[in-house]
Amino acid sequence: MSVGRADARRIALSQVELGLDVDGVVETKHGWYFPSLPDGRVGSSGSIVGKADGAVFTLGSAYPVDRDIHFYDRGFRSDRYDLVILDVFDEAAATSMVRRIGPTVIEPSYEGGTVWRIPRPLTEAEIVHRLATLPCVFADVVLYFSLEVLEQAEREHAFSFDAVPRTRRWPP
Repeated sequence: MSVGRADARRIALSQVELGLDVDGVVETKHGWYFPSLPDGRVGSSGSIVGKADGAVFTLGSAYPVDRDIHFYDRGFRSDRYDLVILDVFDEAAATSMVRRIGPTVIEPSYEGGTVWRIPRPLTEAEIVHRLATLPCVFADVVLYFSLEVLEQAEREHAFSFDAVPRTRRWPP
């Protein structure tokens, strides 16, 4: 299925609750971007209708639209990922960058009749230990706020990775 401009507009019109400007459509490499109307959904810069499948991806408002479109076209279309480090080329840089991405771990505890599942950031030592055995999986990571770190890792040849989507909602 290939979604053209007219079909994307119909899909955007069907998403009336998103408050999209259906006449302000902009084509991207892999989608059709519809900006939010001034009185549209708070916290959103608009939505992208995917060319391949017509799926609607709502953008956040924390970053410029061009940044979010860039990462959408790179394939980042989820809010959470399993980040798989496939190879490490620079251990110190990889450790620093993974730490900036901020993977967490949950160690359940029991108190007052409740099982608490509060995530905590991995320590540098824990990251180093995990990176010693590849491939290394950091599960259920929110990447939206650190996608530039992954591009930096590619550019500086610190590590190679795969980001496996956990959901189809993006951004968080």
